[in-house]
Amino acid sequence: MTSAAGPDTVHLVPLDPSGRRRAMLREPAGADEQSVGGTTTADAVRLLDRLLTDDPASAVRPGDAATLTVVERDLLLAAAYRLGWGPRISGVVTCAACAAPFDLDFRLADLADRVRAEAPAGVVTLDDGVTFRLPTAQDEAAVLGLPPDEAERALLARCLISGAPETHGPRVEQAMAGAGIDLDLAATCPECGHGADIRFQIQDYLLATIRCDWATLIHDVHRIAVAYGWSLTEILSLPRGSRRAFVALLDGEPIPRTAERS
Repeated sequence: MTSAAGPDTVHLVPLDPSGRRRAMLREPAGADEQSVGGTTTADAVRLLDRLLTDDPASAVRPGDAATLTVVERDLLLAAAYRLGWGPRISGVVTCAACAAPFDLDFRLADLADRVRAEAPAGVVTLDDGVTFRLPTAQDEAAVLGLPPDEAERALLARCLISGAPETHGPRVEQAMAGAGIDLDLAATCPECGHGADIRFQIQDYLLATIRCDWATLIHDVHRIAVAYGWSLTEILSLPRGSRRAFVALLDGEPIPRTAERS
């Protein structure tokens, strides 16, 4: 079987507002979905190392995902979601005031653009001269297993470049808070007008989506194998958009336009 991957299955993802630091990411395939075992940072790093491509235009290559800042990692996870599952995040939220369900729907690209524009790049200097950098997965792995308070202090010590953790720690932690696509989204219930903040974390959302889609992946593999006689390896190597398009065609349904990723 020849590959069904088209030229648009690899995308350039800007990692900073200038666009000078960037990564090349390919669309997730079934084998990538099958490799996801949980929703931890380690799971996210392993997935990104599979999806990053060794391209001269990329500032990060396969094996570099653990060195990315939390913002850069989340931007790539958002891009992976858009490549494989489309441009919008949709869900149903239950109002805490009146218990009525209402829809939550937004363009992931808009959220990623906002986070990218607001994210500190490189070394951050506060107005009192204290400097720090954002944590990476390597930093998080180094404090894994420590009691929460001790882990927090150890992570701060790793990221603080100048200044004293005891004196300047709270300000640095406040400056770090909300970095990445891990934030509260404002939502209003259309029934009663009650406002609420809905927590959205791209890492949890993407990895949980992949794990919840396991039955869909198995269905797709079976459908394509029966229809075309392709091997498991061949089917799992298909970009997700191509695989879903083949299944839609076999079922007489409109082909999903996952190429509309922006």
